[in-house]
Amino acid sequence: MRISSSTKRIGAVAMAMALALGAGFSTAPGAAAATATASTCTVKAALPSRIVVNRGTTVVPVTLSGCSGTLDFAYASLYGASGVLDTLWWEGTRTDYLHVYDWDVRPGTYRFTDGGGYTKNYDGIGWSYTSTVIKYGATISVSPTRSNGVTSIPVTVKRYDPNEYSNNGLVPFTGKLVAVYSSTSATGPWSKVGVITTSSAGKATLKIKTSGARYYRAVTSDSAKVFGTKSAVRRG
Repeated sequence: MRISSSTKRIGAVAMAMALALGAGFSTAPGAAAATATASTCTVKAALPSRIVVNRGTTVVPVTLSGCSGTLDFAYASLYGASGVLDTLWWEGTRTDYLHVYDWDVRPGTYRFTDGGGYTKNYDGIGWSYTSTVIKYGATISVSPTRSNGVTSIPVTVKRYDPNEYSNNGLVPFTGKLVAVYSSTSATGPWSKVGVITTSSAGKATLKIKTSGARYYRAVTSDSAKVFGTKSAVRRG
């Protein structure tokens, strides 16, 4: 069962207060306080460079490194445009799981903050904070056909919308610029042959004169809320 973020944070604060109170009644207050708060080692949570949201709940494993052999527990909150998105807790494990809910997240950069924890000797730990970019996902497809020396390359682009409850949450990506590339080989090298803009239906078609069948793919760039994407390679 996953412990709520608020429960984890309360537990961490209670632990810190207990240690501080214990230090206050020690026969050597200065030495005890130093033991309770000193950062004897540093931990780091491995976040992917980007997290694509294309479903109701996206679960991302986050592994902690540092404080090898000495770590008792650690915690940190992932903060960004939505405020605190989730609080992770590593105790008895080096991997916890970040939960990103499409109804809760706002696209943007998120960074771990408010980290804490202790070693098995009750020494405080340091944090090397990491960050990630969270945006919605998109799909793109091409279906080229060639006739009478002209290749027609229809493109369809869709983006994820958390408010769409059908079609796997995908809606037409309106007014999106799409770059179309061509090659004589399925593995490239690729040359840009045109740029088109999608209609309200998320569709656009590029027509070019060609001397024979070639391979094509379409690419979109990142926008403020949606990651860019790349189609599969198709021949036509």
